[in-house]
Amino acid sequence: MTKEKKRELFLEHARKLFAKALDVWDDDFEKVLRFLTKPNRALPHDRAPLMEVWHDGQKGLERVLNLLGRIEHGIYS
Repeated sequence: MTKEKKRELFLEHARKLFAKALDVWDDDFEKVLRFLTKPNRALPHDRAPLMEVWHDGQKGLERVLNLLGRIEHGIYS
């Protein structure tokens, strides 16, 4: 995959992730930014959610969206 294609996919995935996180935290931008950029023990290698998406693409996005779903329903891991 070319650098440009990886960048395009990352931006597409990041938009989806950001939109879901804004829903979970009722548009609290600071909480969303903190979640997206802080290392998270629920993700492989304790990665920050955005880094998980960068490293693992679609699979990383699915992991982070699943995590957001658990948070949204009060199931923390």
